[in-house]
Amino acid sequence: MESRDIQVEVGSSASSEADMQHETEPLSVEMEPFAIRETPIERKELISKAAQQCEVEAGQVEGI
Repeated sequence: MESRDIQVEVGSSASSEADMQHETEPLSVEMEPFAIRETPIERKELISKAAQQCEVEAGQVEGI
């Protein structure tokens, strides 16, 4: 009985570590192409567009 309990604990911890590694690896791979494609100028434009959109949305909320 005791040996079964130990095997279950080891199996669950090993699987959770494997799941965590599996979750983090694809994210880093997916993020890299965006960083490579964007130049600093494009990034500034995207940030300014996002900031303008936020200001518009904030204005709409204040207007209501």
